[in-house]
Amino acid sequence: MVTKAQKFRLGIFIFFASILLIIFLVMVAGNQFMQQKDIYYVNYQDTSVNGLQIGGAVKYYGLDIGRVEDIKISKEDINNVIVKISIKEGTPIKSDMKAQLIAVGITGLKQIELIGGTNQAETLEPGDFIKPGKSTLDNITGKAEIVAAKLELVLTNLAKMTNEENRIKLSRILTNTDSLIHQNRQSFTNMMTNLDSTSLYLAKFMKNSNLAMDKFNTLLRSPELQNII
Repeated sequence: MVTKAQKFRLGIFIFFASILLIIFLVMVAGNQFMQQKDIYYVNYQDTSVNGLQIGGAVKYYGLDIGRVEDIKISKEDINNVIVKISIKEGTPIKSDMKAQLIAVGITGLKQIELIGGTNQAETLEPGDFIKPGKSTLDNITGKAEIVAAKLELVLTNLAKMTNEENRIKLSRILTNTDSLIHQNRQSFTNMMTNLDSTSLYLAKFMKNSNLAMDKFNTLLRSPELQNII
């Protein structure tokens, strides 16, 4: 059975543990709130931001440099979505940078990746708008459009090759070829016969030559010729 002393010690332990946990949370939250951040905006026009959430990461070359603070529809144009992002204070944001929507894994979530930027470009001030970049879907769509254009060109050329005029020309070529073969069929037959006769003659000639060489070799090896030599 639990005594009063044990209950008292347990209560003291829980009390101090709670105090320490509260202090830790206050320190972490305070650090987040006290950290100075620069605010920028991105205006995505006619672009879906599905998967982008408040608190989502903002990265540059894979480094976490900020987070998404707010997402809302523009009051001036309902086709525009204004994304408010906070960047670590002092982070240089150049005018030629673009805020591209990047998919995170296969979860459907998205984050903002700042791409581009040169040292020579003007540095944006906090509160300025960062140019929007193309989303991954836009890049895929762009490549698909290029492929479709090339396919259309191939089909157009194929249609030109198979139009009525070219079909007539091809038919004439085939007719002329067939006529040529028909007219010279006997000549081709005679030519093949002559080739066969020539082949037989050459075969007999080679056979006789081999027999003559065998007789000559036999003569060279004969004892009579050896004695003469």
